[in-house]
Amino acid sequence: MSEPSAEKRAGSVGRILDVLSGWMMHVAMFSLAMIMLLTAADAFARYVLNLPITGAVEFTGEYLLVALVFLALAYTYHEGVFVRVTFFVSKMPPGVRFVLDHIVQVGCALICIVLLYGTILQTQRVFTSKTTTNSSIGYVLWPAYAIVVIGLILLALMVTADVLKVRRGQSSLFKREKEIIEEE
Repeated sequence: MSEPSAEKRAGSVGRILDVLSGWMMHVAMFSLAMIMLLTAADAFARYVLNLPITGAVEFTGEYLLVALVFLALAYTYHEGVFVRVTFFVSKMPPGVRFVLDHIVQVGCALICIVLLYGTILQTQRVFTSKTTTNSSIGYVLWPAYAIVVIGLILLALMVTADVLKVRRGQSSLFKREKEIIEEE
């Protein structure tokens, strides 16, 4: 039996990453729904019943918002909706743009890896020191840091996997940029 081609293997890995980013986006959307419900319930309890929900503000800020942002990063990247300034690059000749696209993609991959490494170290420190919140509940903070690590792992994998796709113009980092350049 012959080995699958590198492109096929990358394609199956890419599909797995896409499915994982979709699942994490659903968790992020659930986190948003929980933020809305918990905030509304806390406001109602605080101002109508004079009985605020203890720890609601801290839990929202230290867990739910973290999940909302970092679990949605990979999906946002996949959809090509990261904010970019393209007016300068769009005026470049195709050859220069090609080189710049590679430099930007590799730079983004390196930034993701450095952020991931630093966040893993921070998560380990918070976990071993058993750091807790300053709220009256005092729950541990390492799960929030772990959520950041999970989101950054998937983002780093997706951005790194796309380095080889820049040549074919299929990188998610430049997905929407092609549409913008074609409109001009």
